[in-house]
Amino acid sequence: MHDKDPTAYGLITYLWVTGLAAWGGLVSFYRRVKAGESSFANLFVKAK
Repeated sequence: MHDKDPTAYGLITYLWVTGLAAWGGLVSFYRRVKAGESSFANLFVKAK
């Protein structure tokens, strides 16, 4: 059986998972902007 030690995974695995998570976040944000629930200004303006 394989050990599930986080240090056993290669750098490419961490890059792939991080990139996939970032892509999902961008797609979600884009969907909210298109639906009018959010705006691109939210990226630059601090929420109150």
